[in-house]
Amino acid sequence: PISQEMSCLFATFYDLLFQYAIYPNILNNKEMIKAIFTMCSQGIVELYNSNQLLEKRELTRYTEIYQDFMNLVLKHYTTEHNVTFYADQLGLTPPYFSTSIKKAIGQTPLEVITQIIIMDAKAQLKSTNLPIKEISIGLGYSNVAFFDKYFRRYVGMSPLEYRNS
Repeated sequence: PISQEMSCLFATFYDLLFQYAIYPNILNNKEMIKAIFTMCSQGIVELYNSNQLLEKRELTRYTEIYQDFMNLVLKHYTTEHNVTFYADQLGLTPPYFSTSIKKAIGQTPLEVITQIIIMDAKAQLKSTNLPIKEISIGLGYSNVAFFDKYFRRYVGMSPLEYRNS
């Protein structure tokens, strides 16, 4: 069971997703929908964890490490992009940490961090008028030229091209 407030919060998230789905002219950006869905999904996972509704015996050690990693990434991805930081925070060696994440989800920690950064960048580029420099700094990249190359590498176009597409 969850509180009425939590129920209303999740209903609001899903209503927002539904509005974006049925009114495509509101937002042409699938990345914003993905971001909202990701936040809602993470909230549900945290809700279940806090209420201990998930049976811990079903979780593997790798899955537990992944969940802890995701909680850390969502808190620190705008300032920490180094896999070693997350391994240290979890008290694990970087090789064991990386292997655990790979076994849990089939991706490396760096791929996960990159996906979250790129998703946030795309969402900000489409949903705000913030200058690219401010978005770059807000995501932890003080060098805008580096951020441009980073974004281009994973998206196939510059941040400005993406914003204008």
